[in-house]
Amino acid sequence: MRNRQKDYAETVQRMNDEETANLCITLIHQAIYMLHKLLVTMQDRFVKEGGIKELMHQSRVNYRGTQGYRKG
Repeated sequence: MRNRQKDYAETVQRMNDEETANLCITLIHQAIYMLHKLLVTMQDRFVKEGGIKELMHQSRVNYRGTQGYRKG
């Protein structure tokens, strides 16, 4: 089964106001849950892999290592 906007639009048109409000609340709760999971995943990734500054620094160090770079 595919999620098609047309199918939802037809279903919502048959709902009364209370059912439509409940559907909206359910969708809001689902969106909040997905955003929470995304934030947790991003936080775990940041802890394990570091932030952009750490990644940029490591890339530069690796580049210098492959170029035989000597400071001084």
